[in-house]
Amino acid sequence: MAREKWNSKLGFILAASGSAVGLGNLWKFPYETYSNGGSAFIFVYLLATILVGLPIMMAEIFIGKSTNKNPIGAFKTLHPSAWHIIGWLGIASGFVILSYYSVVGGWTLRYFLQTLTGAYLSMNQEQVASDFGSFVQDGMAQILFHTVFMFMIVGIVILGVRKGIELAGKILMPMLFIILLILVVMAIQTSGFYQSILYLFYPDFSKITTNSIIESMGQSFFSLSLGMGAIITYGSYMQKNEPIIKDAITIVFFDTMVAIMACLMIFPILFTFELKPNASIGILFSTLPLLFLKMPGGIVIGPLFFLLVIFAALTSGVSLLEVVVSYFIDEKGWNRKKATIVIGMAIWILGFPSALSNGGWSWLSGMKWIGERNFFDSLDYLASSWMLPIGGIFIAIFTGWIVSKEIRNESFAKDHDGFYNVIVFLLKYVSPLLVFLVLLNVTGIL
Repeated sequence: MAREKWNSKLGFILAASGSAVGLGNLWKFPYETYSNGGSAFIFVYLLATILVGLPIMMAEIFIGKSTNKNPIGAFKTLHPSAWHIIGWLGIASGFVILSYYSVVGGWTLRYFLQTLTGAYLSMNQEQVASDFGSFVQDGMAQILFHTVFMFMIVGIVILGVRKGIELAGKILMPMLFIILLILVVMAIQTSGFYQSILYLFYPDFSKITTNSIIESMGQSFFSLSLGMGAIITYGSYMQKNEPIIKDAITIVFFDTMVAIMACLMIFPILFTFELKPNASIGILFSTLPLLFLKMPGGIVIGPLFFLLVIFAALTSGVSLLEVVVSYFIDEKGWNRKKATIVIGMAIWILGFPSALSNGGWSWLSGMKWIGERNFFDSLDYLASSWMLPIGGIFIAIFTGWIVSKEIRNESFAKDHDGFYNVIVFLLKYVSPLLVFLVLLNVTGIL
């Protein structure tokens, strides 16, 4: 069976950008920016993206594109040895992350319906927060929306690379950018917009600390969906003659632009109502719905915002499922329909404990798995703090030290010797060291 390919270069860029753009851009980046000095953090983040995000992005595209294989098959093809364990780690990451990511994706569906029907018009702040608490403790509701979200992802992936993933990217990503632009324009009308501009674009470098530098490196790495095999998988569907440099830079640019635009959307609202973002993703559901309603045109802003979040969650979720599905198609000879349905159902079932761990089942919600974390938070900690950074470190080492000569023969290295030498240097020495520091930081060792 001939391996599927992207129908166009634009299709790959939009799909890969969709993989990178997710809930972290719309929630975690604004939170990290606020917590680490605003514009000073953004400056360091951009530098970290050049030193960490872009080289590893190119490395993952190269691994996929040069082999036209899933993460495991790609490592086996490039260097038949134990390195394919990194491919296994990427596939396991996609499987684990999607199981709980789909639960949060289900939350976005529910809140889109709530804001669309004006359910919060008669509520105050305490009632909106209480509504979120009641919702996450409603086991049946959690399972229902988790199921619907997984059904949507499976429905896209089962259609294939061109008719499913690429078409979804071509539809959802432009709509995501349009909605985000509309919301930024509406945020301009708030009284807190000028304060937001000062905070985001007039750097105070005295606020740069060791912690903010490490946080910026971690945010750059996680924001681009690196270390989980998604970019390797999407790169494997590229045509052999397509360049890597421009595509990688374009994907990084889109991801960064969405993150900064999210700040331009959220900060004016928070500054207007004198609120601070917090580390919990719950702020998207317990605070913002009411703030939208207090704004001019809020009855429109609320549904638009959650539609935006749905699109971001969907495009990322699709890439996570495709990582695992591609392995079973390539290595086990399954057809796409069988692989998508079987793997989709397995991930859906694994999502049950995450869906119910916040109160759906009292015995489950009371259990502690890793430290004091419930099942949902334990999976997030396992994936974000260990699986992804470890995968990223070894991908950088593999491409920088093991297959650097093969990179020189690829299209992105031809006629770009100077650029090639810089990228290989970063992959050999800089990127793995910086990601290792991130690993030490997120695990509490540093």
